[in-house]
Amino acid sequence: MRKISHVKIHRKWAALALLAATQFVLILDLTIISVASPSMGLDLGLSQQELSWMTTAYALALGLLRQRAARRRDPHHDGRAS
Repeated sequence: MRKISHVKIHRKWAALALLAATQFVLILDLTIISVASPSMGLDLGLSQQELSWMTTAYALALGLLRQRAARRRDPHHDGRAS
């Protein structure tokens, strides 16, 4: 049986905490956009469908940026799950 050091365990929990925090911020940000979209739609003269597209595009862009940042941060990623 392999012995895992305390440093490795600490790093894994730190990575999980960071991932959870970024997910929370992403959900909070999308909630703010959803709450603010009716007044933005009135100011910009957008329909409900256009507001929906705007929110979807914003969520997609944030998700893609998050994925790109994670890939850039992990230079040894070879595509396999560990």
